[in-house]
Amino acid sequence: DYARSLQYLGDLSLVDGVEVQGIGPAGLRLELQLNAAPSYLEEVLRQDGVLEAGTEPGQYRIVR
Repeated sequence: DYARSLQYLGDLSLVDGVEVQGIGPAGLRLELQLNAAPSYLEEVLRQDGVLEAGTEPGQYRIVR
């Protein structure tokens, strides 16, 4: 799931880079370099249903 999540983010055209900040029971903590506003990423995540934002900034959980 970890590798699939990184692959998914890397395949998004609005993500220029992904740096893993940590991983734990609450999810992944990532620093993303975006070439668009974060609201676009939020919309794509909602539509795709692969990842969802966690409660902390930069935290994401695997949905499917």
